Amino acid sequence: MFGRDLVEQVRADDVGGNGRTIPVIVEKCLEAVEASGTLLSPAPQYFVSNSSIGLDYEGIYRKTGGASESKAITQMFERGNYRQVDLLDGDSFHDISSVTSVLKNYFRGLPNPLFTYDYYESFVASACESLPSGFAIEFLIFAPSAQGSGR
Repeated sequence: MFGRDLVEQVRADDVGGNGRTIPVIVEKCLEAVEASGTLLSPAPQYFVSNSSIGLDYEGIYRKTGGASESKAITQMFERGNYRQVDLLDGDSFHDISSVTSVLKNYFRGLPNPLFTYDYYESFVASACESLPSGFAIEFLIFAPSAQGSGR
């Protein structure tokens, strides 16, 4: 799963031929982030009720989750039995940052990024058009080039 082409993963996840368009790992991780009710908490010792953690937790995609929980989640997905992966289970998963870390690692491991190499230059040009001139110059300086990305 990790390191597999996005289109191949979607096809592999579409077991029932229902026309799946999103990999299961993305769906389940986002479901955990966006879910409401008694959920995972940003700090392992607390449980939050009737709250959407993903919307209330500052830096949810910036902060790194616990290594052991992230590893456990990754291994569950790698085994391929997705029905057993319940990221909403507060008894098993306490750290929402571990869920987002797994999702970030999944996207990092894609052989062809979401903003594909073929469209990279167009993406950068479009982003620069919508930025004020000073920000556009900074963006161009700090944006990685398609050549420097291991292509």
